[in-house]
Amino acid sequence: MGINTSKDYEFDDDSQINNDLDSQTSLSLIKNRLLFKLIKKSDYYGWQEIYRCSHVEWLQGIYEQFGFIRHRFLCNSALHSICGLGFCSEGISNKICRHYRHKIRTKQLLFKPFQRQLNHFHNNNNVLKSRKLAEHFEYNHVPAMISSLQNYSVRAIINGNDNIIMLLIYSIVLDKTKFIIVDLKQNCYLCSLGDYNGFQDAHKIYSAWSNDRTKVIIRIPLQFGEQSNLQQTIYVLDFYHVIKKDGKLYRRVLYTDSITKFSYHPNYWTSRLAIYGYYGNSTLGVYNFNTSPTLSGSNSANNVQNWSLKLISLSNINNDNRQNYLNIIDTNSWTILETTKNKLPLNNDDQQRQLQSIIYTPDSVYLLLSFSDTQCHCQTLQIIPLRITFEIYNSETLDYLRQINTDIYTCPRHMCHNLLTPIFSSCSSRIALCTTKTITSTRHSEQLMQTSPQISSTTLVQIFVLPNEMNLKSICRRVIVHHINTIVNKEKDMNSITEQLYLPYRLLDYIRYRPQYQ
Repeated sequence: MGINTSKDYEFDDDSQINNDLDSQTSLSLIKNRLLFKLIKKSDYYGWQEIYRCSHVEWLQGIYEQFGFIRHRFLCNSALHSICGLGFCSEGISNKICRHYRHKIRTKQLLFKPFQRQLNHFHNNNNVLKSRKLAEHFEYNHVPAMISSLQNYSVRAIINGNDNIIMLLIYSIVLDKTKFIIVDLKQNCYLCSLGDYNGFQDAHKIYSAWSNDRTKVIIRIPLQFGEQSNLQQTIYVLDFYHVIKKDGKLYRRVLYTDSITKFSYHPNYWTSRLAIYGYYGNSTLGVYNFNTSPTLSGSNSANNVQNWSLKLISLSNINNDNRQNYLNIIDTNSWTILETTKNKLPLNNDDQQRQLQSIIYTPDSVYLLLSFSDTQCHCQTLQIIPLRITFEIYNSETLDYLRQINTDIYTCPRHMCHNLLTPIFSSCSSRIALCTTKTITSTRHSEQLMQTSPQISSTTLVQIFVLPNEMNLKSICRRVIVHHINTIVNKEKDMNSITEQLYLPYRLLDYIRYRPQYQ
């Protein structure tokens, strides 16, 4: 049994190859049938994991089958140097470095091994990409008046959303830091924000802009105190109003810290903000500045700087015993509409955790917060996994709904956050996030005469179903967008598809997830 005794034994190799190909084909067909049944199945309950695949299979078409856009989770680039929060520049950096890489290869001596050149390039990959990206932004996006006359240079990528990113620029001559917002799709400069003394660390800065691109919020550390040796550092929220490529500071909010993060509500243009880590109220630590065009430049500067004189009367700014909550705030009057203060505490465990991101679903039904520890994992990148906790809340009432835990081999401080950030399907019915499958083996060392674990990890993508706890209008939008997405995958243009529906513009805006309220 199991031995080929036929006359065609001399063709055993070819037959074995054909059998292997047939078995692989049959397995792929069976897998496709099972996948088709999973996609067509509709009786899932909320938060159920419906599929798990490798990252390679995800890029080979699983994302399209479940209604996601193409998204690469794996990225080993440096945070704030090559990538930013919510923006991975792996594609544009590879495109920029491809021409430079060709020039380097042609200049190498002929007797040097080609593999050695590749290794040398790989070891300096992050440094090269960071330098070439900075040169690209300075040449294509930063205005000549800022880069040449004022000697500003690009130092970091703060964050991004779609094709719009925020860059940190610094002038050694002036010893000042600015922020500029650029549009990569239109290849143009949008506006500049701030004029801060000294160099600002990009890892301590967080920002977000409104859905209509007219308001920008920046969390930034500032120094106050008359003497340099007695100065204290506080974190503030600076609110800017963008007018004709210039950002006017109109509000400064205190009582925040280094972990404060925020996000504008997708269903409101500018008036709703979800914020974590704010422990003030509507009357304490909120200063509004006069941005009238009739105000002279010197008076405007004095108006912004005089806020520091009021810090003497404030107390409990550096209160370490405070507890952070999640709040929904009306940005017009700066009043707290909803809070988790009297509800289930966020991330209530014994380990020290830090908020990494705060994300709304595209249909603004759920609010997702991701937490991880505060330590650097660069030295133990393939040994100790990073524990990630995803907490999901109702975006309107802030009721706690679900918690998902996973382990990932990455560093939250210095590496790209693509692995830490989940994505949602086009119709907001599914969520995809990363986890790792560890494979542990033992290796005997002749020098130490002991066994040491050798851990390798495989990146997996998990797909969960979001619950359907919505009104009938939202449910209909899910079905319509899901159907449109199947056509978009072929024609690659969702706007042209929606325009052919011949619906009123309000319904079209609703289907396209445009904000419904001011």
